[in-house]
Amino acid sequence: MILTHTSGLPNLGTNTGELKFHFAPGSDFNYSGHGYLYLQKVIEKLSGKGLEQLAIETVFEPLGMSNSSYVWHADYSNHLAQSYDSKGKQYTTKSRPQSAFSAWSLFTTLPDYARFVEHMIKRSNDPDSIASTLLQSQTEVAKGVDWGLGWGLQQTRPNSSFWHWGSMAGFRHFVVGYPKEKLAVIVMSNNERAFKITDKIMAMTIGGSYPAYDWF
Repeated sequence: MILTHTSGLPNLGTNTGELKFHFAPGSDFNYSGHGYLYLQKVIEKLSGKGLEQLAIETVFEPLGMSNSSYVWHADYSNHLAQSYDSKGKQYTTKSRPQSAFSAWSLFTTLPDYARFVEHMIKRSNDPDSIASTLLQSQTEVAKGVDWGLGWGLQQTRPNSSFWHWGSMAGFRHFVVGYPKEKLAVIVMSNNERAFKITDKIMAMTIGGSYPAYDWF
């Protein structure tokens, strides 16, 4: 339920006071960062390892994602992009997490993230793979938009695609991957206005329409 955002837990920044369920678990859809943080704690408890260590062992090192981390590294100060609000004003605060947070603290680069998306596409056609399992529809959230395990899914032509977005302190990201066509487009931006032109970028690169983009 947490992976499909049907747990009923609220999203980050939307809950004040005592944490409460917004609806009965399994009865509705609501994107929940809180849910992912709780799931992280469960996995860390069962495995005896922290999220950063698990990510390095199971994802970052196997895929060659050498510039990705859930915790702050000192050398990021020289490489991290500045972010800007809708009026072009630079954000002055930057998060430097010393602990890993599954819902929001991932630092990565376009080449690193492309390796991850490429792996998803390559492995998605193997029915016994984790990637294939993640991309199986679990719940419908809107017309033409479903949710798998962690990934959003959408009905696109000629074949369906998986997608996700990211939004934090001026940074705006969007990704669409087509397993059958073996292609993907990743948009990473450091300006709040990016989502206003992302649909144009998608149309100019691979064309088509995106139910998920209209929905989120």
